[in-house]
Amino acid sequence: MLARARGTVALARAAVARLGHGSDALAAAAMPRSDVAARLWAGCRAMSTAPLTRRVVANGKLVSSQKNSSGLEIEHWRVAGVNDPEVIVWRLNRPQHFNSLSEDMISDLSAAADAVKRGNSQRLRVVLIEGTGKAFCAGHDLKEMMAPEHRQYTYYRDLFERSASLMMQIRALSQPVVTVVDGVATAAGMQIVAASDLCVATDRAKFGASGINFGLFCS
Repeated sequence: MLARARGTVALARAAVARLGHGSDALAAAAMPRSDVAARLWAGCRAMSTAPLTRRVVANGKLVSSQKNSSGLEIEHWRVAGVNDPEVIVWRLNRPQHFNSLSEDMISDLSAAADAVKRGNSQRLRVVLIEGTGKAFCAGHDLKEMMAPEHRQYTYYRDLFERSASLMMQIRALSQPVVTVVDGVATAAGMQIVAASDLCVATDRAKFGASGINFGLFCS
């Protein structure tokens, strides 16, 4: 965990330097720990014209990809550089639902986090989480939550426990987790951001811990 914390600090310092808010001394003292980090921060200013994750994996090789029925897409990239570092991309792809977290999406994200942990790859340097469309993630799927068969205490308790468990899984990963936010990140969507190590946000990003109007709030 200490190594992870030091790596995260180095990435954060590199981000400051790359974005033009740090001194030359800071930039020199905070060299990114891999070519992956260098490409990550080099793309920050250009997010309005090209997705950041695409810049991270530029000239990389797609090792595998997976599309789940929940809308979660998983990509595994190998990027040219020292020791051929690898990148995992988790893409929330339910733009018509503002990438809300359905039960299936939570299950698939949990399984993805477990796969990263079990893989324990020394080459895997960062996990990127992004959304498609106008939102990063608007929170839980309210349509699913408000279905008549679900409006009972035990359902909401179990759902929120699963959600909290997912956030803890993200926090427990040994690799830095970076959220890329180019839109709305609210409720459980903002929890994902809070659970990550770093967040790269555009000027279109909006964050909120707003609740909903029938007496529920995911804590």
